[in-house]
Amino acid sequence: MKKEYSNALRKRFTQLVKNDLSNFEVFTEKSPYITPGAAVFVNRVRSDLWLFVEVFGIKSEEGGFVVQVGWSRLARFPQLGMSPNFFITDRKDEIAKPEGFTRLHNPHLKNDELFYVQGTNKNSLSSLHASSFKSDTQKISSKEALELVSESCDLAFSVLKESGQQFFSEVETA
Repeated sequence: MKKEYSNALRKRFTQLVKNDLSNFEVFTEKSPYITPGAAVFVNRVRSDLWLFVEVFGIKSEEGGFVVQVGWSRLARFPQLGMSPNFFITDRKDEIAKPEGFTRLHNPHLKNDELFYVQGTNKNSLSSLHASSFKSDTQKISSKEALELVSESCDLAFSVLKESGQQFFSEVETA
């Protein structure tokens, strides 16, 4: 993901979380398990349950990014390595574990966890026009990057509010 998109993604998502998910805050602790360049938010529900949202760009996808939701009953960022269980198939068994992560799905792309910055995925339903595609070598302003990121970021955030919040409720009651 372009640096400008990544910066805009973190900025927009942080703004959305602060405005709409007041129980979450920016996670400032360091951990080698946090994806480089990610925006991470935590809700310390109890001393024995922390909920996480992690948003990060995918290097191999020009404008692709991922939103993961996770939990830890160990008062830390989940220590799962760089490839957590992306898709939970048995929720009850999975959320009974001390910590974990799962990715949210993009409702516009069948069976895909990637969200795309407007105009960066020529095959995406969320792209307005392939002509708006910006190659990796073209510079864009931070204002333009924020404009291009906003629509897909808002979509990802709405999925977080719907599916992610439901998932968090299940984790809290497990």
